[in-house]
Amino acid sequence: MNKQLLKYKDVYTLIELLKREVKDILKDEFIGLYIHGSLALGDFDPKSSDIDFLVVTKDMVSQELFNSLRKMHNGILRKENKWAYKLEGSYVSKDLLHSKIPPTEPRPYVNGREFSLEHYGYEWVLERYTLREYGIIIEGPNPQSFMDSIASSELQQASLKILNQWWAPMLLNPNLLEEREYQVYAILTMCRILNMFKYGNVVSKKNAAEWAQNAFNNRWEVLIEKALRWKNDLPFDNLEETLEIIKFTRSYVNNNLYIS
Repeated sequence: MNKQLLKYKDVYTLIELLKREVKDILKDEFIGLYIHGSLALGDFDPKSSDIDFLVVTKDMVSQELFNSLRKMHNGILRKENKWAYKLEGSYVSKDLLHSKIPPTEPRPYVNGREFSLEHYGYEWVLERYTLREYGIIIEGPNPQSFMDSIASSELQQASLKILNQWWAPMLLNPNLLEEREYQVYAILTMCRILNMFKYGNVVSKKNAAEWAQNAFNNRWEVLIEKALRWKNDLPFDNLEETLEIIKFTRSYVNNNLYIS
């Protein structure tokens, strides 16, 4: 068993349940189940982290299988496991994972209570990198056997697209950022993007945040510390500072598009 999963046996129990249920539904369509995200990167926080998973299938999931998977996930939510609401994952065919470009077709996606068909954005590139380089194999072939490596410049370009297409518009329309949890998410995401353009790889939000606190003449130390310490039931009113770190990140990125 992976060392990270050994720390959280209830999480491992849930993942094993998910594997059994998924294999029972997919049968010959099942290729593998993998864990990525904070569990794979070694910075899982039981108070805030999701359980990020990917199921690799032989073919694209049919409507019949989609309906069965949705029913299965609803059933998992009804079981007495507090981690069930933390499941976030996708079902993707093996052929699609050969491509570094986000798929044009939506994939079955679960996020807590929601199970739907959703399109990938350029987070596809970052998730694919994390899966290939750090992913935990629950069952299936090594991802490196069917996924090409991703260069630092490709990670940077994907991060740039995410920054410009998703975050930059919020500078003009910050409605979403009025939600306290989204301010925290934005701040920690900016830390990861800044770290990406400094070092050219993917690290956890926590590692990126701790690095960013001591970088840039400690300019963002206090704001980042607030974000790291925030809990769901606490207030967080730092909209202006959040907008400022997004602006700063855009400026930094534009001056550091490629690693030296």
